[in-house]
Amino acid sequence: MKNRIIIASALILVGVFLLNPKPTLAQTTGRLKGRVSDRSGGAIEKAQIVVESTSGRFEVRANDNGEYDLELPAGFYNINTKKVPGFVPFNRNKVQVKPGKHTILNVKLRVTLDDAICVLYITSEPIKKKDAAEKRAGKKKAKN
Repeated sequence: MKNRIIIASALILVGVFLLNPKPTLAQTTGRLKGRVSDRSGGAIEKAQIVVESTSGRFEVRANDNGEYDLELPAGFYNINTKKVPGFVPFNRNKVQVKPGKHTILNVKLRVTLDDAICVLYITSEPIKKKDAAEKRAGKKKAKN
């Protein structure tokens, strides 16, 4: 008789588990997503985001629109960007990723001149010394 009660109880528990529309096992991951841009909203493509906690270190690269999306174990994270030329790296601590939720973290990088690259385009031909001397001579004659 005891065996029948135990078997019946086990079947009821299995039935409840299988018929329950909600998962009975807790979801343990969440998503961290957002966009990396400059202060004016321009996308910073291929920026690398580093996510660290006691559960590990994770990295993701932003796409051509500056967007990133990363699945992570639920918990608290320190988020930073690797150095992007011309910008100050981003750093934010204690960002919480909740299980089954999307945490949005849009990153706005500030411009710096510390490592800015200057590109100079020359659009005309150099002035020859002879031409310059002739022009100066022509101006002297005009004054006389």
